[in-house]
Amino acid sequence: MIRRVETVYENGILRPLEPLPLEEHQHVTVMITEVDLSLI
Repeated sequence: MIRRVETVYENGILRPLEPLPLEEHQHVTVMITEVDLSLI
């Protein structure tokens, strides 16, 4: 399954901006695309 989730990087941790339907301790693969906030 592929799901796009916006996150914020805080104190060394990627924090999702919405709840994720994942089990506790479930492993996932993360692909990172930086957003240029000056374009928003």
